[in-house]
Amino acid sequence: MNHCLTPLGFLLGWALAAPVFADVDPTMTNGAYKASEDRIEQQYKTESRACDAMRNYDRDVCEALAEGKEKVTKAELDAKNKPGAGADAKVKRVQADAAYEVAKEKCADLRGPRKADCHKDARVVYDRTKSQAKFDKMTATQAARRAATKASAAKADAAHYSPSPRR
Repeated sequence: MNHCLTPLGFLLGWALAAPVFADVDPTMTNGAYKASEDRIEQQYKTESRACDAMRNYDRDVCEALAEGKEKVTKAELDAKNKPGAGADAKVKRVQADAAYEVAKEKCADLRGPRKADCHKDARVVYDRTKSQAKFDKMTATQAARRAATKASAAKADAAHYSPSPRR
């Protein structure tokens, strides 16, 4: 039985499930942030308790999934609390880390060349995802700089060409 998880499917699952866990208002107060953080912690504890009933390999995978969900959801909460290109990139990095940890646990049950291939595939997806997050952050930062430059140039032009008051 092949326990290697399709990396694209796993990341897609994270992307679809994450908004359910991090349902917060973008203009949150410290109290709302803390309440959301507590809700995330409770969700993690519930999922972790469900893992206690499992044995060996299944338990390790379940715990890796629970930890990964908690980390991703906290990163998304931070990104919603303090939005920006850096926060978005951090969410993608944390998603990549979580997916990689789960993939490593799934590979642990395999033997021989299948195990090596599984680890290699997981590492390739992990590296690609982290590189994409870095590129996305860089692109978003450059776009923000261009927009700020255009806005300041438009403001300067408007100030330069505005008619002066007559006396």
